[in-house]
Amino acid sequence: MKRFSLFIILLTCIISLCVLVVVPNLTQSHIQSLFSSYKLEDVKIGNISHGLSALKIDTITSNKPHKISIQNLEAQISWPQFLANGQIKTLSVEKYETDQKFFDLSSPPKEVSLPDIEEITIKNFVWRLGVPKYFLSQQEPIDLNGKLHIEQNQENDTHTIKATIHSNHKSLSFISQWDSMFEQKKLLSLNGSLEQIQFRNKFLTINRGSGWISFQHDKDDNLSLSGQIESGSGKIFGFPCNDLNLIASLHPNKTQEFSFQTNASGYPGIKLSISSKLDLEKEEENRASLSLSTNSENDVTKYLTNLFPEQNTKLDFLSEEFLNALPTSITIDYLPERKFAGGPFPFELSAQKHKKETLSSTFLIYPKETNLRGNIEGDEATLKLITKIFDLSEEDIVGGNLKLDYNLSNLFEQP
Repeated sequence: MKRFSLFIILLTCIISLCVLVVVPNLTQSHIQSLFSSYKLEDVKIGNISHGLSALKIDTITSNKPHKISIQNLEAQISWPQFLANGQIKTLSVEKYETDQKFFDLSSPPKEVSLPDIEEITIKNFVWRLGVPKYFLSQQEPIDLNGKLHIEQNQENDTHTIKATIHSNHKSLSFISQWDSMFEQKKLLSLNGSLEQIQFRNKFLTINRGSGWISFQHDKDDNLSLSGQIESGSGKIFGFPCNDLNLIASLHPNKTQEFSFQTNASGYPGIKLSISSKLDLEKEEENRASLSLSTNSENDVTKYLTNLFPEQNTKLDFLSEEFLNALPTSITIDYLPERKFAGGPFPFELSAQKHKKETLSSTFLIYPKETNLRGNIEGDEATLKLITKIFDLSEEDIVGGNLKLDYNLSNLFEQP
């Protein structure tokens, strides 16, 4: 009897030692391994508490290669399986914050994977993103907030991904719903709807837009990103417009296509259309064009009269000189056949008034310096109009030619 009692005491001590020493060390080790598999370094794990079939961690942080903060993680587990190989059944996170950057679409990760967990729920995540210069009117980072649920289908090794993401940034706000599918290490399909889009910079304003976005990564490592945004109203360079329609289709390292259409607010006969195609495999098929036209000069006069009723702008839009110089159509086309390797991008401009050409130009855009250089040939009234619009000097007009040397970044200065 004494021997049996001693055995029970010894067994209790061994179990207690395991609970107090072995289990916490193995838990730390398995959690570290999980994060290390995603190339996170300097992972710090906070307080761990254990239950019969669960473990809880109050905080997990990492600063390399980007910041991550996890609060109140709870994992449902089977202790034998977890201690043996770190297997987790379900994972729930109260809050997840990161400043991880989007990967470059031109060099995507070679392999994307999700942890072997039946269900993952993030109740509140914050993804803080920096914004490119000139992209938004407010340069503070964008916080993407939302919630995420990932469910594993073990029969075919796929995951369904559902998420709600929104932004309340001053210059970019929206609400989006995502319903997506992921096949381990092979296929990623992300599809989202966008509502209540508000976007603002000096070039473009979108009010209450809606649309969709799709990201596809197939088994042959091909990537595509496409989307469309529609809005009933907005602004182009401060000019009110209606029926904005933007479509983009990107196939990294292959083709990139973009189109944008709109018309003047209240005057559908005043139309703006922009389109481009960049083919990285066949440069001779590259194209880009802009077309601005009207079928009624009276519409232009009424539109500008309503827009500038006091006639007190620096452009003096309603002057007789301006209206006489105003073209009824303007087109700008990219000339790929004149482009040489490493050189600037050549364009051709043509302006007409009642089908009679009033301006012609060829100019070059230097992308690194964002400079536009060239000459415009036309009548003096129209050339003076251009100098007023773009804050150029009339002294650069010589013999019916206007010398151009303009930094395009001026178009995107903050309002």
